[in-house]
Amino acid sequence: MAKAPSAKKAVSSTNGASGSSTTSALEQVQALQSALLSSSDLNPLSDLLTLSKKLVRVGSDRSSKEKKDAAVALHRAALVLVRAMKSLSSENRIPFDKDVDQDGYILSYGAKAGNKVDNGTSAKAKEAQNKVEDWIRMRWNETIELLCGLLGHEVEGLRLEALQMLFELQTAASSSLSRITAAASAARDQARAASSSSKKDAAPSESLPITALWSLSPWRALTLALIAGPPSLSKLGSGEAGTRHKVVRVDSGIHEDVRSKFLENGLEEYDDVRFATLREISLALRKPSPSIAGNTQLRAHTLALLIRLTAIPTSAGDLNNFLVDELSKSPSGGIGSKKKKKSKAAGGITNGKKVVDDGDSEAEEEDEDDMAGWFSDSGDEGEVRAGATSDEQRRAAEKKSVGGLGSAARSASASKRRQRTFHEALHHIGAQRSAFSTAWLDLLLPRRQTEESAAAAGVPKGSLVGGELSLAATHEVLVRLHAQILPHLTKPSMLHDFLVSCLDSRGATALLALNAIFTLVTKHNLDYPQFYTRLYAMLDASVLHMKYRARFLRLLETFLSSTHLSSTLVASFAKRLSRLSLRAPPAAIASVVPFVYNLLKRHPRCMSMVHREWDGDRLNIGPSGVADPFDADETDPLKTNALESSLWELASFGAAAVAKGNSGGPAVDTDDVAPGEAHYLGSVTSLAKILAEPFTRERYSLDDFLDITYGTLFETETKKTLRSAEGRQRFAPALAYSLPGGFGAGGSSDSTAANRVDIFPSESGRVRAQQSLRAAEQEEEAEVEREREERKRKLGLTDGEEDEDEDEKEAREAIEELKREERAKKRKVDQTGTHDVCARLFSFA
Repeated sequence: MAKAPSAKKAVSSTNGASGSSTTSALEQVQALQSALLSSSDLNPLSDLLTLSKKLVRVGSDRSSKEKKDAAVALHRAALVLVRAMKSLSSENRIPFDKDVDQDGYILSYGAKAGNKVDNGTSAKAKEAQNKVEDWIRMRWNETIELLCGLLGHEVEGLRLEALQMLFELQTAASSSLSRITAAASAARDQARAASSSSKKDAAPSESLPITALWSLSPWRALTLALIAGPPSLSKLGSGEAGTRHKVVRVDSGIHEDVRSKFLENGLEEYDDVRFATLREISLALRKPSPSIAGNTQLRAHTLALLIRLTAIPTSAGDLNNFLVDELSKSPSGGIGSKKKKKSKAAGGITNGKKVVDDGDSEAEEEDEDDMAGWFSDSGDEGEVRAGATSDEQRRAAEKKSVGGLGSAARSASASKRRQRTFHEALHHIGAQRSAFSTAWLDLLLPRRQTEESAAAAGVPKGSLVGGELSLAATHEVLVRLHAQILPHLTKPSMLHDFLVSCLDSRGATALLALNAIFTLVTKHNLDYPQFYTRLYAMLDASVLHMKYRARFLRLLETFLSSTHLSSTLVASFAKRLSRLSLRAPPAAIASVVPFVYNLLKRHPRCMSMVHREWDGDRLNIGPSGVADPFDADETDPLKTNALESSLWELASFGAAAVAKGNSGGPAVDTDDVAPGEAHYLGSVTSLAKILAEPFTRERYSLDDFLDITYGTLFETETKKTLRSAEGRQRFAPALAYSLPGGFGAGGSSDSTAANRVDIFPSESGRVRAQQSLRAAEQEEEAEVEREREERKRKLGLTDGEEDEDEDEKEAREAIEELKREERAKKRKVDQTGTHDVCARLFSFA
């Protein structure tokens, strides 16, 4: 094939001296584009790809203008390549019906029956046609690898444009594959019709229904670029696939803007995009290609994609938007259609075969939950050979069944999988759930590298495929697991091992796994008899100090809400929390006290823990010299003897003083509790009193206390006013504080508050303080000027006249300076509150 003259000229300028400027790159692209438009010669495609590979290597050593010109030319070249490939796809000249390797590139072997030439074609013409087809295949692979590599380009606009181009090529490839397969099927039907007419006694053979197809190329390459990293732009291949070429990837992954656009415009919008992506993710995690086998960030990048997937269909009506138009039509007679389900239930006839109703009402439900039925190990289109006839399938099944009953069952299951095409599965809600479930299970339950795979990938034997998830990533999964993931899994109980391993990790990881474990126990019949034992073991010294304390207490209240729980069990939790509160921060104590109150109210048998007396002192049996029967080292909550103990730990916060007055002893002034019988923070002491008073309140809303922090406690204390013994107010609070964005306690904007001092001044507070200072100085200057004018008026002097000698002038200026210093001192006192002793301690000025 000879090159067009314009193409030759462009290539000569491209292959010129290394000193040639990239400013002519756009002209070279335009010349190659003209060559493609003016002739049927496809050789300019190779030149265009060669030029594009040179343009992507324009690095940081070039000027900004050169890099901008290279990016513009590269964008134009990519557009031309995409248009050319879409044109070839519309003419069915790209062999999409051939096999696709694990990296998503079309192989040069494995042509299917529909791609064969007629018997009358000469061997030489057939060879030439195969060469042309193989050449086009390589250019397609080269284009896909280039576009996937551009997903990691430094120019944002170029990255997003490359993603959109891959979407367009996927649509064109899928439509072309459907047409190629339909033409091959029509040719086979004609051949069977001709053979059956010559054999009158032959039984008519069945043919599979023709459905729309989803092309594995370029989608597999795009998915791997998203989860394993884009191909390196400096090491792009020549279009070969399989063992001849190993894709070199950028392990750092794609940019966040590309991931966000793919999620927004693809994964969340189109049902076929979501289904195909989940299938490819499962395949990559189960059988990684050589280019990603040693990637230690594979699971982390996959999680970054899946964790943001929220548009999960729950009914067949949700499947209503498709990227490929041919897939939007429901397959006639396909799996999952209402007609077939109705016929099966009624024992009618489906596809010419009688269906017998055996009374198994769970058969259809099991079919929907059979994840293996929708995924084969080959990962091929629909796990089906679209060109295989029913006779070929029957012979293959008979061949596999020779090995005995187990082999026959396996072959029957494999035959069942082969009959389910991508199109049929796409419109089946059970298949959609299975795809989601398989992707998440492969992510959270990874396989380990075997000796062979570890040697090939260059990683240690036994390491996890795809690498380890970080602690932060695990926490992110656990936070969303019970609400975002578990409801859409076909078999949520399969995550039991993952959650139990999280519980064994203790700390925040174990805390976050509680909700999912409880969901499995209560909603999915998971048998976990040691649940409350493990829950009790989590109550260690750190639980009231960690970030997720409020979340844990909410869950703990849910877990202990059942009135059918043993009082011994509930008492152990109440006692353990009370013991931990002795070393807890005030904000945690403020949550524990109402929590224990609710437990006692819900389980009246535990009230003995607050009614137990010793020497007229309720709740105080522990530190009164009597041994506490509670065994703090016991791990079984049913054996701690907590029910025979008391809540003296909570009494030490101030409830003991009230208890003395309520137990027959002398009345106690709760506002003047002795040291050692109260907490250092008055708010905690006031809250602890509820355990010594009559339990008349039904229960406290725990949410009112879980959000208490050091900030809210400090705000409460600074708003309090000091009272005299008679209850009269002595003076206003001496302190106020400002947090970022606020002007005073609690974000108050009152700038006239007396005795105010900014303990934590914000930037806006500093600006207001400067403005106040300038205003005071201007007011002082105005007052001095008024005094001068008044003196001149009294002496009858005009402007510029002075009726005083040097001594009088010097004395007057000295007096004014003293007045100025007095005003400045008074202004500082008013603004900082330094007249108050406590305010001086917090004066950071």
